[in-house]
Amino acid sequence: MLMLIAGGTLVSCADGGADDPCGGIVQPLPRAITTSPAALVLDIGADSVIVANSSGGCSNDDRTVVWITSNPQVATVDANGRVRAVGGGSAILTASVFSNQARVTLPVTVRARLASRILARPARQYPRAEP
Repeated sequence: MLMLIAGGTLVSCADGGADDPCGGIVQPLPRAITTSPAALVLDIGADSVIVANSSGGCSNDDRTVVWITSNPQVATVDANGRVRAVGGGSAILTASVFSNQARVTLPVTVRARLASRILARPARQYPRAEP
């Protein structure tokens, strides 16, 4: 480990040894996650896949994406980002990466199905009154 004094502040720079999480990089790029699409509108019963992309951090960071839904009665999401619309309403999906150091939210709107046919009885016919 190399120790430097910079402007009166002690700064350490790892040498990439076994205990160095970033292979000697003093300040890795900021950890971030994005999704595509950024929002979903689905009909009940439909499904879609959200692609999550992580960037920054160290090369050995855990980049496993963890998905959660705010409302499983409206939309569910699996570990692969597959969203299933199960009920009308709205939900917020959250994808996190880097052990929850980077998160992104995605609004989901699920439209309720409209009736495909309307059952109605014919109006009752009454005889006309004669004048």
